[in-house]
Amino acid sequence: NIVGVTNFQGDPELIRQLMRRRRIHNFSIQFRGPATLEDLIEVIDSRTTYVPSIIIATKGDSPSSSTNFGELHREYGEVFPMFPVSVEKDIGIKNAADGIFKGLKVLRIFTRKSTGEIGEKPLILPLESNVEDLAKRLHSEFHKNFRYAIVYRLSTGQMRKKVGFSFVLEDQDVVQIFTF
Repeated sequence: NIVGVTNFQGDPELIRQLMRRRRIHNFSIQFRGPATLEDLIEVIDSRTTYVPSIIIATKGDSPSSSTNFGELHREYGEVFPMFPVSVEKDIGIKNAADGIFKGLKVLRIFTRKSTGEIGEKPLILPLESNVEDLAKRLHSEFHKNFRYAIVYRLSTGQMRKKVGFSFVLEDQDVVQIFTF
């Protein structure tokens, strides 16, 4: 949709070609005064926000899914991380979830109570967070009275490690904080 096209100094087809080249298929442009193609490019570039994206290819259990995924991968595989999934067959769900959290650049940190029970829902922290960040997030008393923490990192085979505030956490670490 192009409003005020009479203000555009050029062939309106150039606008459509520009948008197609930039893979922008749904757009609305309003010209309020005289503008050239260079003016339009400058505005688009200054207002474009790129959001990290992934592709989750669903229906992995359908007969044509392999062919369709191949086409999708050829077209977008070098641009976006891709995750084929089948909800019915429970295939690829965990990989897709891991991909989402990696794309968002966040960590899922689970807490462990003194009873040994691990929390069901993780705390979400920014990538590169450390134990001090976790303690502050949980409660000011955990931060103020901190003695040490035990981190259970099952992903690397290191089952248990006693750490201080500066220890950098990784996705799906389990942490138990000890206070005075």
